[in-house]
Amino acid sequence: MKLTVRLPNGATPLRLTLNGKDAPYKISSGLVVFTGAIPAKASMVLSYRPEVSIKVAKETLTNFPFAMNGNATACILIPKGADETDRVSAERISSYFEWYFRRQAAPSVLCVDLITKGPAVVLPIKEIGDAVPNLFEVSIEQSKDC
Repeated sequence: MKLTVRLPNGATPLRLTLNGKDAPYKISSGLVVFTGAIPAKASMVLSYRPEVSIKVAKETLTNFPFAMNGNATACILIPKGADETDRVSAERISSYFEWYFRRQAAPSVLCVDLITKGPAVVLPIKEIGDAVPNLFEVSIEQSKDC
């Protein structure tokens, strides 16, 4: 069987495992290609390093107060007149946080039911220069090297 995975632009594959054991792969035109047998009910994990990374201690990031008392304390900043890539990236980050906070409120609920469970903490998306009262800022900007 041949399995091909496209990584995000600039990402570097680190490790591919099949049922917890290293699996061989090749890189071809930005694709990670695995060729081999995949047993039924297999677990395959591809780890990679994104081109964009956050350079902060894990504890600092995990302890950052993105929300308090059911309200967002941060917003996502995008450039004025941001292109579609920046807007979609910001929406994905905002959606992730909404999912995360719903999951914290209802950890054993099926994913399809999360939309009706727990508080909807949504990080607002603002353009740089917009009024952002009393919120931390998470800035998103596409690399000029892309």
